[in-house]
Order: sequence, then C-alpha cells, then structure tokens
Amino acid sequence: MSKFRVAYIDEVEEDIRQFQRFASDTFDIIPFLPVPDLDEMVNTILESHVQAIVVDHNLIEFDKTNSINYQGNELIDKINEVMLDFPVFVLTSYDEDAIDNNDDPKIVKEKKIMSATKEQAEIYDQGLKFKRLVVKEIEKHIRKIEAKETRLLELLEISKSRKLTEPEEEEVIRLDNFIESSLNKKSQVPSDLKTISNSERLEELLTKVDKLLSKFEDEYGV
Repeated sequence: MSKFRVAYIDEVEEDIRQFQRFASDTFDIIPFLPVPDLDEMVNTILESHVQAIVVDHNLIEFDKTNSINYQGNELIDKINEVMLDFPVFVLTSYDEDAIDNNDDPKIVKEKKIMSATKEQAEIYDQGLKFKRLVVKEIEKHIRKIEAKETRLLELLEISKSRKLTEPEEEEVIRLDNFIESSLNKKSQVPSDLKTISNSERLEELLTKVDKLLSKFEDEYGV
C-alpha cells in the first residue's frame, strides 16, 4: 500500500529535513518553504494533492527573505476556508502560543518529538502517537467522503427509475455540497442554484459526480 502524502511547511530548511527524517517511514513527505502570498501558498499545497498538512507555527521567526507576513495558524485557517474538515496539524517550539492561536489545541504538537531518541522514551512515544494520529485523521476524512459519495450515487440511481421525493432531492443537494466542499470549496456551486427537478439536470449532476469521483481517486489514490 502506498504511503499517504503529507505536506510539511517550514521556513527553516533544516527543520524540513528533520521532519522528513522523523516521518518518512510513515508518509510520503512533500516539503514546502513558505511563499510571501498566503493564497498562493494555499493553492500550491492543494495542487500537490496531499492528504494532510503539517505546518510550523512560527513561519516568520527565521524567515531569511523577510517577506512572509502570516503564521502557521493563519495558513491553517485559510486551508479550512477552502477544504472542509481537511486534516491539519501544527508543530511548534512555542506550544503555549500555538495553542492560544489555534481553535483546536489537539492539532498542536511540540517540535521536539521530531528529534527524540528511543532513550527519551516519553517524547519518542509522543512522536509515534502523532504519526498514528495523522494516519487516523486522513483515514477518517477519506471514509467520510466515500460514505457521502456512496449515498449520493444510491439516490441518483434511484432517480433513474422514479422521481425523487422532496426530502431525497434535498439530501442529494446536501451530499453534493459536502463532497464539493471537501475537495475544494472554491469550485462549489451555491445550494440555491441547484435543482434536480428534471431529467436534464439529473444528467448534469451525474456527470459532475463522475468528475468528482475521478478527482477524489486522483487526489486520494483510492
């Protein structure tokens, strides 16, 4: 089985290499140095088709270019605006600041887990638990999308033999919204513009679902 693809973003190249040494036994690590424009950074990461993101909390501290004007939590907030429930994590040397600046303290871990030896049993174990957590969150995210896709396809198959009830039509739109926003909210069609009251619209929706499934398989390898 191929490894999950995980992005790691840090302004310190040695810390990137350290993360690669720490996590490459479990993940296919896609490293990134931050770029000045936050939107460009988000787009670059998403275009790499990673399945989780780990980012340094303080992206400014050792920025040699003096051009980065956002922190790790701001990058994560931007990712969350674009991708629904995407697995994101923060590594930091300043755990209190990182916890204060992130909505979910469970995603924040100390950088020292990357360099702990087996003799440092407690910290080393924290590193193992972190890698298991990332795997678990990726798998949970994939299962959630797959379950929604399965139900959506069931309803669309039913629609070929009979007219869907109003609650079923509403469910189709909700499921469609969920799948689109899980892959990329930027391409999402607003709910109030969707309707499946005729066969032509149903065919359009089926075509779109096929494209979404194809994109999902490309991005997640399942």
